[in-house]
Amino acid sequence: MGKIDFGAAFSEGWNGFSKNILNFIVGYLLVVIISITVILAPVMIAGIYRMGLKAARGETTEINDVFSGFSDFGRYFVGGLLWFGVMLLGVLACGVGVFVTSGITLFLFPLMVDRGESGGSAFSQCWAYFKTDWLMAIVLAFVTGLISSLGSYVAGIGVLVTGPFAMMVTVAAYEQVFGGTAPATAPTAQPV
Repeated sequence: MGKIDFGAAFSEGWNGFSKNILNFIVGYLLVVIISITVILAPVMIAGIYRMGLKAARGETTEINDVFSGFSDFGRYFVGGLLWFGVMLLGVLACGVGVFVTSGITLFLFPLMVDRGESGGSAFSQCWAYFKTDWLMAIVLAFVTGLISSLGSYVAGIGVLVTGPFAMMVTVAAYEQVFGGTAPATAPTAQPV
């Protein structure tokens, strides 16, 4: 498990975002509109993370990527419920706990999307990482949340830029920590 390099995460996040800016703006708009139906929010979030992972790896993104979460609706819905429950605990802890729970769940959706993990398994991996680099996880979650929310103050539509950019910073940090997709199992030694 790697560590977050803050500067590199922002640089790589901007690089992935700027090369796919139109797809991200349209895709994020679709996510915002469709997520109004709360039950669909986790599925749409998974879809925008799929787009982000593709952009981070230099693959071609498509606006249809935001709908890719529908192929595994149940898993993403349950993961979204887990995320909501953890965040609610943070809010109940005098509100300040939300900073901690945001850091803990920072990579929940990227792990579910990239590695096909269940919500519980992804949460376990998030927790394992958080225990090793908790301060950086909290700081990154806070800063990306701040960036994302600042866009809503620019005529309300600025979030269509700041939201996907903040998500791409998270994806870049995810790549640093987890190294992308799960490593393939080592081949077994063949008798000579």
